[in-house]
Amino acid sequence: MFGGVGAGEWLVLLAVLFIVFGPKSLPKAARDLGRISAKVRRFAERFRREVMEMEQDGDVESKFPQRP
Repeated sequence: MFGGVGAGEWLVLLAVLFIVFGPKSLPKAARDLGRISAKVRRFAERFRREVMEMEQDGDVESKFPQRP
């Protein structure tokens, strides 16, 4: 996921975050970002699972007909 980002870029990013959020609120901001990220991942996984189930049941074609 982060293959294109090197150590230098990470250091600059951390320095900018440290300046913007400050040393006291940076851990809270990181925790909040982690919680939001986890919620988004759970939502995406649930959505993917429901679409797969609809596809297996044949419901996708009835709800979303193919255009000619």
